[in-house]
Amino acid sequence: MAKSFSIQDLETFHQLKSRESQLLSWQDSIAEEMAKLERQQAHQEQELKELRREIKKNFAALDGNPQLFREFRNAAVHGINPENVKKGMSLEQKKRLLPSIIADYVALNPDSTNVPFTWIKSHLESKHGISCRSISNFFVGILDEYELEGGNRNRSIVTED
Repeated sequence: MAKSFSIQDLETFHQLKSRESQLLSWQDSIAEEMAKLERQQAHQEQELKELRREIKKNFAALDGNPQLFREFRNAAVHGINPENVKKGMSLEQKKRLLPSIIADYVALNPDSTNVPFTWIKSHLESKHGISCRSISNFFVGILDEYELEGGNRNRSIVTED
C-alpha cells in the first residue's frame, strides 16, 4: 500500500533533495580543488628537488657556510639602493636615505646653501622610484634634525651652518 504524503512532507522532501544536490556539487568541487592542490604539491616537490640538486652540485661550498649568505642578504636588505627602497621603508632606512639625497644635491650644486623639497621629491621619484605626497610626511620625525627654511611652497633644507 502506498503511503500518502502531505504538502508539507513534499516541501520538506524537496528541500532535502535540493540540499543533497548542493552537497554533492560541493563534494565534486572539493575533489577538483584537492586534485589541483595535489598537482601543485607534486610540482612544488619536483622543483624543490631540482633546486636542491643544483645547489648541491654547483654551490656546495656556499651552502656549507650559511652565515655568509645571511650577512650578504642583510646587507642587501638594509643597504640603500633603488632595488630595496620602498615607500613603506623603515625609519632607520629613511634616516640613511636623506643624507645621501642631500649629498647628491650638493654634488650637483656645490654653491647651493639649501636643498629644495621639490628637488628631493623629484629625486625620490626618478632615482629611487618612490612617489610620495609630501616630503614632510615621508620624512616625518627625521626633518626635525635639520634646519629648514622657506614657506609652504618653497621649503628647503639648509646645508651650510
